[in-house]
Amino acid sequence: AAILEDHSCVFPIFSGLFLQIKAGTIKIDERSLVDKFVKVTKMNGDPIHYMRALAMKSEVNARLGHFDTSLFAFSLLETMYDAASHHEGLCKSYGSDRAAQAFSAAIFWNRHQGNDKEVKRLQESVVKELLPKQDHKNVHNTFMLLLPVIKTMKDNREFAEAKHLFDDYISKMFLLYIGDDGTTPCLSMFKPIMYLLDAHIYGADMPDLDQVLEWMVTEDNGVSTVFLDGLITSLGWSTFCLTAECCLELSKIAHATDQVEYEEKLKQKGLKLAREAFDKIVNKESGKIMFPIAFDDVEYILMTLDNEYEPVARDVCCLV
Repeated sequence: AAILEDHSCVFPIFSGLFLQIKAGTIKIDERSLVDKFVKVTKMNGDPIHYMRALAMKSEVNARLGHFDTSLFAFSLLETMYDAASHHEGLCKSYGSDRAAQAFSAAIFWNRHQGNDKEVKRLQESVVKELLPKQDHKNVHNTFMLLLPVIKTMKDNREFAEAKHLFDDYISKMFLLYIGDDGTTPCLSMFKPIMYLLDAHIYGADMPDLDQVLEWMVTEDNGVSTVFLDGLITSLGWSTFCLTAECCLELSKIAHATDQVEYEEKLKQKGLKLAREAFDKIVNKESGKIMFPIAFDDVEYILMTLDNEYEPVARDVCCLV
């Protein structure tokens, strides 16, 4: 028992290893490794580490296309997790509440499986039950918790509702607790999300339109690192696709307002980013879709901006 207890100090390191795997910097048999992590944390007896392991198992299997295994692991986690009891301990050990984030990630997994009722239930659970119990000083945790909710709202054309969540729980909390000159791991995604939602809400009446267009056509603005894109793509939304979609929607506004130069630059930037995302999401040699949840976004953008794009067969998803 003492030996198992000593293992608990290694669990956060183990968790960090999986971040490297998600980002694509390390190649390893993830399913075998995560099964060992679940086994050891269960034997250890601390629910904080066991729930982190279950969240990891559900995430790994979803990313590799094993959705039945993923959702089963999540169902075990859901029976255990209580935000009031476990949130602080998870953040202390792992930097953010990976168990709570599994609830929102499961929105993506269930959407992909066509489980619409479950998607709605999980969205309501995240926003009404989990979000109020999170430490809002931990802006990164809140961002990761709300990202699948905001994207799903965006896809369902609930733009104002998504912007309200982003403004109240991410933008305002960032300014309050971190400050305008501070940073957080996913800060590069903030403006593309805000501008994308605003483009849908306001169209040509978008606030500060000229400044937004000028900011977005600047080459590196709104472009995340390859490492961050790997992490978020594995969740289900490529950061490159996010910015490409933002460029696409802003190009439509530029067209409507006769700003041709901005329109063309935005299209070029969006196409470049979408192609980079495609090269990560689809294996060049085999043609297999490596990240099926993230694939829909990149295909929509390429079909809109690239006249030479040929659709990829949906029956060639990768199962590892």
